[in-house]
Order: sequence, then structure tokens, then C-alpha cells
Amino acid sequence: MKNFFISNLKIILFSTILSFSFSNFAIAQFDFEENNTDNKQFTQSIFSYGIYADAKASLNAGAVIEGRKHFVALSGVPDFGLMCTYLLDEKYHLAINGEIGYNDYTYGIKIYSKGLDFEFTHSYLTFATTFSFTYFNMGFGFGIPLSSKYEYDLSTKDLNYLAEFKMGGEIPIYEDETGTLNINIKIGYMLTGAYLDYGKSDPLAANYPAIPPDVITNKYNPHPVSLALGLSWLFNY
Repeated sequence: MKNFFISNLKIILFSTILSFSFSNFAIAQFDFEENNTDNKQFTQSIFSYGIYADAKASLNAGAVIEGRKHFVALSGVPDFGLMCTYLLDEKYHLAINGEIGYNDYTYGIKIYSKGLDFEFTHSYLTFATTFSFTYFNMGFGFGIPLSSKYEYDLSTKDLNYLAEFKMGGEIPIYEDETGTLNINIKIGYMLTGAYLDYGKSDPLAANYPAIPPDVITNKYNPHPVSLALGLSWLFNY
């Protein structure tokens, strides 16, 4: 339990530092745009909509079972979907954002006594709402399980619904009268465990049980933390 608390504390600290750094960058970018009168500026539409696609890497940030190790794994299929933005204040880029899409979470578990690596992928239909300020955004996402697998397909009946804390940003790299092309940076932390009951549903338990006196329980339920990088295009409405 202590290791799990320390692990989550590290994630929160890392996220806070990253968000602070990104906010400073975004404010500097805003000041540059405001003071640079040589660049042609386009008025941003109050409402914009478009598509996104992101490459994602994830790590199980949950507690570690004795005899196992967690490692970063890449999702085989990019996240993709539709997004929209309602601008509240153009000067400070204050906005409400919405997303609906397909999202994968792939994380690795190593049985280090055997030298074996396993990758688990859980896929969801996701819905997210975030609030933006100077290109930095923060909010929550929710998801419905679509599929699950590692060496073979697993039943989605064992998966939990997704609830995720999200933060990151969208940095505009090109704009014209039709819309804006952005670089996406997204960090997520799964608040709910991946499984409804990990003690009964751990796919590795039959062949690689916990080392006594350890017992596999929901204490070890995977909580993936993810980093995604990608692009989005938003059309002006």
C-alpha cells in the first residue's frame, strides 16, 4: 500500500511540474503572438470542430505484485476521433472542449523470474470534456469497454468502465481562414482500475500466481498512466 501511495504521489508531482512548465510556455507563446504584429492573424471562430489522431504509450502505475515488473508499451492502433471547441475568450484562449473517440491503453507486465514480457491492451469508446487556458487543458474522460487482449482476446465483462483524469495542451502550428492545425500533447491517469475484480480476473494468475504471502487482490488492479502525441485539425464554423 505504501509503494502504491508513493507511486501515485510521483505521478501527481510529475503532472504538476509538467503542467506548470507547459502553462509558462503557453503564456510565453501568447505574449509572443500578441506582440508580433508582422505575422498575419486570423480571427478564431467561437465554435470549431474537427478530427484528431494520437500515438500513445502507457505504463501501469498501480501497485506491483512481488515477482512482476511494469514497463512502458506502445498502443498498436492510434487513438482517433472527433472533437469540438467552444471559445469563451479569444485573448486568453479560454475554451470548453469535447471529444468522442476510440482509445487504446497498452501496458506491459514482466515476470522477471522467467524473463517473460506480456502486453495488455484495453480499448474503449471514450467521451471527454476539458477546459483550456492559454493552450493548456485539463478535465476528465469516461469510456465504455470495447475489447481486451494480451496473448488472446479477453472478455470485456471483466473490465471496469473508464474514468480518467486528463491534462495536456494543443499547440497551433498552422492556421488560415478555414481552420487550425494543432500538435496534441495528452497525459492521462486511469482513476478506476482496469478490472472490476482483479483478484478474480488477472489473466496471469493461473500460470504466474503471486509469491506467498502476497495475494492478488484489487490492490494490484492496473491503473495505466499514458502519454499521447498527435495532431488535430479544427475547422472554423
